[in-house]
Amino acid sequence: NFAVLSRHPSARTVPIASQSRCASDCHDGSAASLSVSLRAQEGKTAHFFHRKDLYSDMTENGKGQTRVFMAAAAATLVVVAIVSLLMKSDAAIPEAPAIPVSTLASNRIEEESIFLYFTDQGGRFLTSEDRTISTAKDPWQLSRKIIHSLIEGPESGHTRTLPPTTRLRAIYMTDPKVAVVDFSQEVRGIPQGTSAECLAIYSVVNSLAVNIPEIDAVHILIEGNPAETLSGHIDISEPLKPDMHLVR
Repeated sequence: NFAVLSRHPSARTVPIASQSRCASDCHDGSAASLSVSLRAQEGKTAHFFHRKDLYSDMTENGKGQTRVFMAAAAATLVVVAIVSLLMKSDAAIPEAPAIPVSTLASNRIEEESIFLYFTDQGGRFLTSEDRTISTAKDPWQLSRKIIHSLIEGPESGHTRTLPPTTRLRAIYMTDPKVAVVDFSQEVRGIPQGTSAECLAIYSVVNSLAVNIPEIDAVHILIEGNPAETLSGHIDISEPLKPDMHLVR
């Protein structure tokens, strides 16, 4: 009934019944350990598949986000291409140059009623002559037409104020509303005397200022240079305003 546990001199003998209980306890302990090991392995297996599912979800989400990003990038490229084509087409078609309103107006020839100032037959004052001329509706062209008409002389029984050999060299507008009239040297050939000189000067000034609202004063030049007088009596070094007191 006794089993030898060891051959060592100090070895003890254990009864067989105790040995059976020990074996049973060992078996139970091994079974319990095996059960714990299996449960642990099942837990690891379940954790592995859980992580695999998570990875699969993350992969699918990543693929979805990638597809969305690629679609957005493609749409952006399409928009950029369309805008580039539109810009090229706009650049290929030149815009028509803008034409100022004044230019359009200056190209229209109309009948214009004006007043030209010449002297009476006695040479004492200015008198108006109503004239209808064909001219563009433009201050510069109308002013040229008026000066040329004064040089050509009256059509009625009035007396001319400017020599017929006079040439208009230039006429232009300056601020504020001043017309500069540049005559040739022949303008000095007016009749001598203060009255004749005064009437010659104001026939030019009045004819321009009365007919053209854009003109308030007139500055007379001779051969492109300022002059003190036409023939030694009336100061013309500064712009002159119209004088209607000379008109009868």
